[in-house]
Amino acid sequence: MNTLISGCTSSVLSVYIKPQVLGTYSFVSRYDCVASGSGFLAGLVAISGVADEVEPWFAMLIGVISSGMYIGGCKVLDMLHIDDPIEAVPINMFCGIWGTIATAFFDNERGLVSSSDSKWTFLGVQILGILAISAWTALVSTSYFMIMKKANKFRIDASIELIGLDIAEMGGLSSQLLEKIRRDGILASPQNSIHNKNTYLGKSSFGATQLGLSQPKNFDSEKERTKSQISQ
Repeated sequence: MNTLISGCTSSVLSVYIKPQVLGTYSFVSRYDCVASGSGFLAGLVAISGVADEVEPWFAMLIGVISSGMYIGGCKVLDMLHIDDPIEAVPINMFCGIWGTIATAFFDNERGLVSSSDSKWTFLGVQILGILAISAWTALVSTSYFMIMKKANKFRIDASIELIGLDIAEMGGLSSQLLEKIRRDGILASPQNSIHNKNTYLGKSSFGATQLGLSQPKNFDSEKERTKSQISQ
């Protein structure tokens, strides 16, 4: 029951708050299913470590804060222009850290809400766990991505970046993106929409100049090579 309480609380709050915070609200797409699903996962991640050891009202509080951590994580990535399509960092890192701390706060037997003599030691252990996991993840990830970068396997070609993988790999835009362009680009009213300055979505033109992108020096040859690859 506590798992559902936390997940559902986070899901409902995320649906209504995330579009306002990230500036993605539109009167034709008020309810974001991705925010609902990701918010639910955020609540599940945070409650998982202590689901059987907390009271229901604490589970709801964990869900409320999980929503804030998830939305805050999305906002941070948005401001840094870091692409995370599946929102793995906000859900797993931000809410995972909160869930580890929440365990030390709300555990009925060992948490700060209990009368245990070792509750502060338990909090210290949880914080140490966060630091240890963060250090291990940073070390392994940094090593891996540095090797990939040196091997020139870290990014796709500049021309592919410009036109997008949907076109390069699948031969066309995704149906979801086409629908978003149709609704937000044609139907949406500026008075009823919120512009997100950290993203290029919602522009009337999707050319390189309009997106603020500079064409690569060998753009023409790259474009022809890309067309050849797509036709094959």
